[in-house]
Amino acid sequence: MNDGPIDWSDFTGRVVFAIKQEGKNQFLRDLSRNVMRGKVEVAKNGGWAQGRPPMGYIVSGPPKSKRLHLGPESEIELVRRIFRDYLGGCSIRQLVSTLNAEGCKTILGRWWSLSSVRYILRNELYTGRFVWNLRSQAKYSSIRNGGLSSDVGNGNTDPADWIIIEDN
Repeated sequence: MNDGPIDWSDFTGRVVFAIKQEGKNQFLRDLSRNVMRGKVEVAKNGGWAQGRPPMGYIVSGPPKSKRLHLGPESEIELVRRIFRDYLGGCSIRQLVSTLNAEGCKTILGRWWSLSSVRYILRNELYTGRFVWNLRSQAKYSSIRNGGLSSDVGNGNTDPADWIIIEDN
């Protein structure tokens, strides 16, 4: 818009447009690498470099060293209850039915499902084990072979590229 209309019938107009688009693409690639580099640094220090924290946790601290801390007591007790009931012999399906019958909701305000309860039970974070980079949804940069890579793809990552911190 700032440069006015593009003259598609003119060779110069098409070339200038293509060069500008390549510049924008390179900016996005550089930005992605810088963001990924920052996330790796945060994760290696045991910080939270992901999205929403799991139920029972909050994220606080300066931007480059945000860490997980215990959250609202009601959420903590609900997570403990899920583990306690499951270990006591309650099936995941029974847990879902009970939680929904009691009107309990997930942190997103939704009804419980098999996958939401299973996610809590399988989340190693509740045992104190921090694992980062299990999955990749990268478009420009990812972690491969221990370093930043432009070899991207969606899905599970190689366990050698995980960042794991025990007792975090």
